[in-house]
Amino acid sequence: MASFARAVGVALLAWLIAGVGVLAASPGAMSGRDHLAENPPAAARPLPQVVLAPSLTSSSTDQENSGEARPIPPAADAAISLFLAEGLPVPARAAIAGEKWIDVDLSAQRVTAYEGLTAVRTFIISSGLPRTPTVTGVFRIQSKVTAQLMEGGSREDGDYYYLPNVPWVQFFYQGYSFHGTYWHDQFGRPMSHGCINMRTEDAKWLFDWTEPALPAGQRRVRSTAETPGTLVVIHK
Repeated sequence: MASFARAVGVALLAWLIAGVGVLAASPGAMSGRDHLAENPPAAARPLPQVVLAPSLTSSSTDQENSGEARPIPPAADAAISLFLAEGLPVPARAAIAGEKWIDVDLSAQRVTAYEGLTAVRTFIISSGLPRTPTVTGVFRIQSKVTAQLMEGGSREDGDYYYLPNVPWVQFFYQGYSFHGTYWHDQFGRPMSHGCINMRTEDAKWLFDWTEPALPAGQRRVRSTAETPGTLVVIHK
């Protein structure tokens, strides 16, 4: 735990200095994405990674920022520890500096919305099936659309689908997205072609909560350098 705290503290410092997010997608998972009838968002672009050094602790860094050390909740602790163990960048700035971020636990089939270290809301989900897995890594919301057609799979293989008006879609990597689901209610187990299926009311809550915010009267919005999307951490 001491090494974990030290790494998180240094990662936070590096994030604050660099002022950037991170992206680390697992290879080999791209076959799981849903195919889109409308134009998909551009592929995620890798950003500079956090460089860790062994000199700071999370408590000392936290005390400088807030006057007291704050505990890392178990869910965030587990997610960040996993990324450290796998040698991936750590979303420490989001976890400690108060930014909104989303933890996606594929093993538990749960999505948790965080503001800093505070879990705001948790949802049960359905992620990708074994042959069409959900990508893992650290991402940001790239674009959002209130509803759109999704179509894909193969008639020959028996997994063709045609789903008009899929609601509350939020892309975070290529064709992978969070979205509402009206064609099944088997949440709590993998069911999708790679996207993160949510109950429609839950998908709307998450859509309204994340950045970038949808402008009034619009149905689509994309993140920009000035308005980056909410951080998304996906792990098993």
